[in-house]
Formats: sequence, structure tokens, C-alpha cells
Amino acid sequence: MNKKVFILSNVSPVIAGYGVFYILLAIIKQVPVVGQEVSKLWFIPFLILTAYIAYSTRKEYKLSKQNGL
Repeated sequence: MNKKVFILSNVSPVIAGYGVFYILLAIIKQVPVVGQEVSKLWFIPFLILTAYIAYSTRKEYKLSKQNGL
């Protein structure tokens, strides 16, 4: 399997998830008290999710390369 196709197939569903995350963040920011706290900490779950996606994609690619797929 081509490396670009493999990465795209793993990452494309997550891009849709990030879109939903952004929409929810925009809605929550409109609430005065809660929105202030969320806007200070929004990047923490975003970074954790991004790191996990990068790790799992790399791991799957190496595993498929070993198996000859």
C-alpha cells in the first residue's frame, strides 16, 4: 500500500472529528464563564489526540510494512 494513501486513510476521519471539535469549541466559547476556562485549555486534548493519531498511524504503517502489505 502506498504510504500517502495509508496515511490519508488513517487521518481523514480524524479531520472530520477536528471539525466537530472546532464547532463545539466555538459554541462553548459563547458561554461567558465556562467559555473563558475552555478557551484557556482547549489545546491540551487537541495535542493529546494529535499525538495519539500520529503514533498509531506510524505504528500501523510499520506493522503493515513488516507484513508485506
